[in-house]
Amino acid sequence: MYISREDRNRTNSKNVATAPVSATLLGDLYEKLDLNLSDKLSQKGKVALCGEISSCTDSIIDWLAEQKSKLVVFQRETVAMGWLTDYAEELDLMLVDADCMPDLGEAVDFCLQIRRAVPDLKIILISSKVREPDLSCERMVACDATLKWPVTVKYLSLGFRAARENHASFMASRKAALGVC
Repeated sequence: MYISREDRNRTNSKNVATAPVSATLLGDLYEKLDLNLSDKLSQKGKVALCGEISSCTDSIIDWLAEQKSKLVVFQRETVAMGWLTDYAEELDLMLVDADCMPDLGEAVDFCLQIRRAVPDLKIILISSKVREPDLSCERMVACDATLKWPVTVKYLSLGFRAARENHASFMASRKAALGVC
Protein backbone atom coordinates (compact mmCIF):
# COMPACT_ATOMS: atom_id res chain seq x y z
CA MET A 1 0.00 0.00 0.00
CA TYR A 2 1.39 3.43 -0.93
CA ILE A 3 0.98 6.22 1.60
CA SER A 4 1.16 9.81 0.47
CA ARG A 5 0.99 12.86 2.69
CA GLU A 6 -2.57 13.52 1.53
CA ASP A 7 -3.61 9.94 2.35
CA ARG A 8 -2.10 10.19 5.80
CA ASN A 9 -3.82 13.52 6.45
CA ARG A 10 -7.18 12.01 5.51
CA THR A 11 -6.71 9.02 7.80
CA ASN A 12 -4.80 10.69 10.63
CA SER A 13 -5.50 14.35 11.30
CA LYS A 14 -3.58 14.48 14.58
CA ASN A 15 -0.75 16.98 14.83
CA VAL A 16 2.46 15.26 15.81
CA ALA A 17 5.07 16.74 18.08
CA THR A 18 8.48 15.14 17.73
CA ALA A 19 10.46 14.76 20.91
CA PRO A 20 13.87 16.43 20.75
CA VAL A 21 16.83 14.11 20.26
CA SER A 22 19.60 14.60 22.79
CA ALA A 23 22.85 15.99 21.43
CA THR A 24 25.32 13.26 20.56
CA LEU A 25 28.81 13.35 19.18
CA LEU A 26 27.40 12.47 15.75
CA GLY A 27 24.73 15.17 16.02
CA ASP A 28 27.33 17.75 17.06
CA LEU A 29 29.56 16.77 14.17
CA TYR A 30 26.57 16.92 11.84
CA GLU A 31 25.79 20.49 12.98
CA LYS A 32 29.43 21.62 12.71
CA LEU A 33 29.77 20.28 9.18
CA ASP A 34 26.40 21.81 8.23
CA LEU A 35 25.50 18.82 6.07
CA ASN A 36 22.87 19.46 3.45
CA LEU A 37 19.69 17.44 3.98
CA SER A 38 18.35 18.27 0.54
CA ASP A 39 20.52 15.69 -1.26
CA LYS A 40 18.30 13.21 -3.04
CA LEU A 41 18.89 10.10 -0.99
CA SER A 42 16.04 8.07 -2.42
CA GLN A 43 17.06 7.25 -6.00
CA LYS A 44 14.33 4.81 -7.07
CA GLY A 45 11.45 6.61 -5.40
CA LYS A 46 10.19 3.76 -3.20
CA VAL A 47 10.99 2.82 0.37
CA ALA A 48 9.33 -0.15 2.09
CA LEU A 49 8.29 -0.12 5.74
CA CYS A 50 7.55 -3.36 7.52
CA GLY A 51 5.34 -1.99 10.27
CA GLU A 52 2.32 0.20 10.76
CA ILE A 53 1.43 3.79 9.98
CA SER A 54 1.38 5.80 13.19
CA SER A 55 2.25 9.25 14.46
CA CYS A 56 5.87 8.06 14.59
CA THR A 57 5.94 7.52 10.83
CA ASP A 58 4.84 11.09 10.01
CA SER A 59 8.40 12.38 9.80
CA ILE A 60 9.34 9.53 7.46
CA ILE A 61 6.36 10.17 5.17
CA ASP A 62 7.04 13.91 5.08
CA TRP A 63 10.74 13.47 4.39
CA LEU A 64 10.12 10.92 1.65
CA ALA A 65 7.59 13.29 0.04
CA GLU A 66 10.33 15.93 -0.07
CA GLN A 67 12.52 13.31 -1.72
CA LYS A 68 9.71 12.65 -4.23
CA SER A 69 9.48 9.11 -2.94
CA LYS A 70 6.67 6.85 -1.82
CA LEU A 71 6.40 4.65 1.22
CA VAL A 72 5.24 1.08 0.63
CA VAL A 73 3.82 -0.25 3.90
CA PHE A 74 3.21 -3.88 4.78
CA GLN A 75 2.97 -6.02 7.87
CA ARG A 76 5.29 -8.93 8.37
CA GLU A 77 2.46 -11.45 8.42
CA THR A 78 1.15 -10.30 5.03
CA VAL A 79 4.32 -10.35 2.95
CA ALA A 80 6.04 -13.37 1.52
CA MET A 81 9.77 -13.35 0.91
CA GLY A 82 8.92 -14.21 -2.71
CA TRP A 83 7.17 -10.84 -3.10
CA LEU A 84 10.14 -9.09 -1.58
CA THR A 85 12.64 -10.82 -3.85
CA ASP A 86 10.47 -10.03 -6.89
CA TYR A 87 10.14 -6.31 -6.09
CA ALA A 88 13.36 -5.54 -4.19
CA GLU A 89 14.98 -4.00 -7.27
CA GLU A 90 12.32 -1.27 -7.22
CA LEU A 91 13.11 -0.30 -3.62
CA ASP A 92 15.76 2.06 -2.34
CA LEU A 93 15.60 0.67 1.13
CA MET A 94 13.69 -1.45 3.64
CA LEU A 95 12.72 0.05 7.00
CA VAL A 96 11.91 -2.54 9.67
CA ASP A 97 9.88 -1.30 12.64
CA ALA A 98 11.01 -3.53 15.49
CA ASP A 99 8.25 -2.18 17.74
CA CYS A 100 5.63 -3.94 15.57
CA MET A 101 7.17 -7.31 16.38
CA PRO A 102 6.92 -9.33 19.59
CA ASP A 103 10.52 -8.55 20.57
CA LEU A 104 13.76 -7.12 19.25
CA GLY A 105 15.17 -10.59 18.66
CA GLU A 106 12.37 -11.42 16.25
CA ALA A 107 12.97 -8.13 14.42
CA VAL A 108 16.65 -9.00 14.03
CA ASP A 109 15.70 -12.49 12.78
CA PHE A 110 13.38 -10.87 10.21
CA CYS A 111 16.22 -8.57 9.07
CA LEU A 112 18.45 -11.65 8.70
CA GLN A 113 15.76 -13.34 6.57
CA ILE A 114 15.60 -10.27 4.34
CA ARG A 115 19.39 -10.12 4.15
CA ARG A 116 19.59 -13.77 3.05
CA ALA A 117 16.73 -13.45 0.53
CA VAL A 118 17.75 -10.07 -0.92
CA PRO A 119 21.35 -9.23 -0.02
CA ASP A 120 21.34 -6.19 -2.34
CA LEU A 121 18.57 -4.45 -0.37
CA LYS A 122 19.63 -1.85 2.20
CA ILE A 123 17.96 -2.30 5.62
CA ILE A 124 17.38 0.17 8.46
CA LEU A 125 16.04 -1.21 11.74
CA ILE A 126 14.00 1.27 13.80
CA SER A 127 13.16 0.65 17.46
CA SER A 128 12.24 2.58 20.56
CA LYS A 129 14.08 -0.06 22.60
CA VAL A 130 17.60 0.80 21.44
CA ARG A 131 19.57 3.28 23.53
CA GLU A 132 20.64 5.44 20.60
CA PRO A 133 20.93 5.36 16.83
CA ASP A 134 23.75 3.23 15.46
CA LEU A 135 25.04 4.44 12.11
CA SER A 136 28.11 2.22 12.16
CA CYS A 137 28.42 -1.04 10.27
CA GLU A 138 28.67 -3.02 13.52
CA ARG A 139 25.34 -4.76 12.89
CA MET A 140 25.83 -5.22 9.14
CA VAL A 141 25.03 -8.92 9.24
CA ALA A 142 21.40 -7.95 9.98
CA CYS A 143 21.00 -4.31 8.96
CA ASP A 144 22.88 -1.31 7.59
CA ALA A 145 21.86 1.19 10.28
CA THR A 146 19.70 1.35 13.40
CA LEU A 147 17.52 4.35 14.27
CA LYS A 148 15.55 5.13 17.41
CA TRP A 149 11.87 6.09 17.48
CA PRO A 150 10.85 8.86 17.17
CA VAL A 151 12.96 9.42 14.07
CA THR A 152 13.93 13.00 13.29
CA VAL A 153 14.59 14.23 9.76
CA LYS A 154 18.25 14.69 10.67
CA TYR A 155 18.68 11.08 11.74
CA LEU A 156 16.56 9.80 8.88
CA SER A 157 18.88 11.52 6.42
CA LEU A 158 21.96 10.31 8.29
CA GLY A 159 20.46 6.82 8.44
CA PHE A 160 19.93 6.72 4.67
CA ARG A 161 23.50 7.89 4.07
CA ALA A 162 24.92 5.44 6.61
CA ALA A 163 22.86 2.59 5.16
CA ARG A 164 24.21 3.33 1.69
CA GLU A 165 27.83 3.43 2.88
CA ASN A 166 27.53 0.51 5.30
CA HIS A 167 25.76 -1.58 2.70
CA ALA A 168 28.65 -1.07 0.30
CA SER A 169 30.97 -2.38 3.04
CA PHE A 170 28.64 -5.33 3.65
CA MET A 171 28.57 -6.22 -0.04
CA ALA A 172 32.38 -5.93 -0.31
CA SER A 173 32.89 -8.20 2.72
CA ARG A 174 30.28 -10.63 1.34
CA LYS A 175 32.06 -10.78 -2.02
CA ALA A 176 35.40 -11.29 -0.28
CA ALA A 177 33.95 -14.12 1.83
CA LEU A 178 32.53 -15.75 -1.30
CA GLY A 179 35.83 -15.29 -3.15
CA VAL A 180 34.26 -13.04 -5.79
CA CYS A 181 36.39 -10.24 -7.23
